[in-house]
Amino acid sequence: MVGGKTYVKIPTMLYFMGKQKGKATPSTPVTVTGFKDLPNFGDRFVEVADEKTARKMALLNAQAQQDEMASANVTSSDLLRMMNVADNSKVLNVIIKGDVLGSVTSVVDSLKMIDTKGEITLNIVSTGVGDINENDVYMAAGGNTVIYGFNVSVPINISKMAARDNVPVRLYKVIYELLDDAKTEMENLLDAEIIEEDKGEMKVLGVFRTEKTSIIGGGEVLNGDVRTGYLARVIRNKEYLGEAEVTSVQKEKMDVDSLVAGETGGLALKTTSKIDLQIGDRLKFFVRETKKRTL
Repeated sequence: MVGGKTYVKIPTMLYFMGKQKGKATPSTPVTVTGFKDLPNFGDRFVEVADEKTARKMALLNAQAQQDEMASANVTSSDLLRMMNVADNSKVLNVIIKGDVLGSVTSVVDSLKMIDTKGEITLNIVSTGVGDINENDVYMAAGGNTVIYGFNVSVPINISKMAARDNVPVRLYKVIYELLDDAKTEMENLLDAEIIEEDKGEMKVLGVFRTEKTSIIGGGEVLNGDVRTGYLARVIRNKEYLGEAEVTSVQKEKMDVDSLVAGETGGLALKTTSKIDLQIGDRLKFFVRETKKRTL
């Protein structure tokens, strides 16, 4: 019988009252002993013809579980890179109104000169001469569009209409201020830059408890330091197994602020999915922060 990544040639099978049972029919609760390892909760049990088939199926199940864990441990950096590939061009929609045609042309030409590094697309929805009107608000509503007015005004009823429809209307008399506002809008569309800084490395010398979302272990700090709040990549023979967060640091069974190179101690780690930490694995510590990008 195969159960997840383990199997058994059933030596005994007990009925729920502790009596021997030679055969279990559907919906019959039984206790089976003799598994090579403990199955996981939720594993399905499959009866197979021989031990060779059982061993092969258990190995395939174990590989499938390992692949699933690897795919689940995607870092935020990986996610950001995937998002950027899928959406490498963001759009700023604008409507330009000016007092005269020359003003409108000057604003449009200046907006197009803003260097967006190919990441932002400027979409001129509409241009026109005169005050902001009802038609401008209609065109902007629901389209994430900013209305820029240069040396023009907004009638009170149009201002109320724009507020009701959540349409931003910005009025300027100095073209550089208008351009600065548009540049800020473009920068708000940029994905934040993720910065990572390496902090230290530990060799795992003991694993005391492994659960679905937490690990208790210990080891020796090889270089740098380790502190609560650091992130850690779990590495085994150059293979990335997952990412965890350090939630506490201990030395001689007492909580401490940090461990430095040459010291040994214990760690509590928080994970998003189960990581099978083992003696000899390496924990590579780092910090990650996001930084707003500018043009």
